[in-house]
Amino acid sequence: MTSMVPVLHIADATAEVLVNDGIKQVGLLGTKFIMEHDYYKRRLSKKYDLDVIVPNPEVGDIIIITNQLRKHS
Repeated sequence: MTSMVPVLHIADATAEVLVNDGIKQVGLLGTKFIMEHDYYKRRLSKKYDLDVIVPNPEVGDIIIITNQLRKHS
């Protein structure tokens, strides 16, 4: 017996709220992996026509380092 497990893509849930609120442009912050790879950004852009802004790598590194420092203090 095979049962289908529903899967929720977090980008879809996020985009639905943004679209419903009339937001067309959004800044994307996340883990280094999320910000360096474009699968999340691409899904928001292509499927929902959102303009997704990701910080340049230097700013992203500062955000990640600051977050790591907070975890260890």
